[in-house]
Amino acid sequence: LTAGHCLPAGSAPENTTVNFGERRLFAARLARHPAYREDFTVGQIFNDAGIVELTEEVSISPLPILVSRAPAV
Repeated sequence: LTAGHCLPAGSAPENTTVNFGERRLFAARLARHPAYREDFTVGQIFNDAGIVELTEEVSISPLPILVSRAPAV
């Protein structure tokens, strides 16, 4: 899981590597959220999420995901 802005349009998996500790891993597939959108008139990026699928499996402990919520009005 990564930020969508880390995967510029036209990014190719064969040109993408991920550092994982001391290991350098290669990407098999890259995908940004289908509704990813940059709006520089308001200085925001919407749906800023991406996936990097690796060519080999890695083991990592699960991490909690924090979800921000709009303040109650």
